[in-house]
Amino acid sequence: MTKSQAARLTALHRMQTFMDSNAAALGTISKSTSRTDLDTAVTGLEQYAAQQARAETAAASLTMAKGDLREELRLGHMQPIAAIARKKLGATAAMQVLALPHKNSSDVALIAAGTGMAEACAQYEAVFVAQQMPADFIAQLTAAVKAVQDAVNAQAQARLDVNEATKGVKAQLTITHTDVKVINGLVVKQLKGTDAGLLGAWTNAKRVYAKPGVATGTTTAPAVAPPPVPVPTVVPVTTPAAPAPVSAPTIPVPVVTPVPTPVATSVSAPGPVSPVVPAVQEVPTAKVA
Repeated sequence: MTKSQAARLTALHRMQTFMDSNAAALGTISKSTSRTDLDTAVTGLEQYAAQQARAETAAASLTMAKGDLREELRLGHMQPIAAIARKKLGATAAMQVLALPHKNSSDVALIAAGTGMAEACAQYEAVFVAQQMPADFIAQLTAAVKAVQDAVNAQAQARLDVNEATKGVKAQLTITHTDVKVINGLVVKQLKGTDAGLLGAWTNAKRVYAKPGVATGTTTAPAVAPPPVPVPTVVPVTTPAAPAPVSAPTIPVPVVTPVPTPVATSVSAPGPVSPVVPAVQEVPTAKVA
């Protein structure tokens, strides 16, 4: 079940519980055919939901099992045959049939390749046995091909079971939608003006608490509007005005004060210095008697 479907089933259970717990206040509403139809539809919805869950689990399990059987067929049986054929039968026309299929080959292509390989091996059985392949290697290959085919069939059946259960869930929900409308009208008529609190509880009980998705009472998802495409905003480009001419700055010229040139005074070189001769002191001469 989807989240929306599970939420609707939960709401139906709350409605059933509310009517059972407040049977005295609701009078004969629980005896109406709509209540009986609702209970029947809910039971059917629960059964289909369980069937859907089992089928989904089985489909997932069979998908994994099929993958294992595919690898067993390719690697356990076809790969050694392809390797021997490449070495011993490379020049024969059967080489193309004896090639190993790609891992991502479809189920149909893989089964067809395995069947063709088994038929081609029958012509060269002795070659493969001489390379120590089991004597019944062709029978083993055929069985492996059949196992993959059976797994494919089982997976397809499981998917059909899921589809059938899903349709059953949708059908039962459509039936309950009509029954809920009738019962709601009866409950509102019974409680309006007499018990506002109980009427509010009923409103909460039948409310579906689910995230946005499949609308209540419908079986198809609402169309989702695509997100708006952002429109780029065109910003007008203003051409800048030509700048006003800038006059060259006036650089003050420093006034150079003339510096008087010093007049060179000629200095005569000193002449030779005459040595100073001390004066000779006269000594008086003594007279001789």
